[in-house]
Amino acid sequence: MANGSPSIRLWHIGTHHVYGIFSDLEGFRTGVAPDGIGIDNEGPDIPDALQTIFFPDQSMVYADFEICPLEPRIEGHMQAACIKSVSHVVVDKF
Repeated sequence: MANGSPSIRLWHIGTHHVYGIFSDLEGFRTGVAPDGIGIDNEGPDIPDALQTIFFPDQSMVYADFEICPLEPRIEGHMQAACIKSVSHVVVDKF
């Protein structure tokens, strides 16, 4: 989780690249959450294994993520993506 929008961000370890997480392509394009209430990037659909970690506590999570980019990568910019799957999760609560 992060302050600002999108509220969930993934840092690609070993790079300066950051992904801003959305539920899916439609949520990215329209900005509307899948339930029709709220803004998609403030509470995107994420795998259940992460849902219990992120909410309500903030945590640093290390894992193997399979992501789906939702827009082309531009060096120096956050890139919109959604999380397809996650494995090997390690949580560092702060």
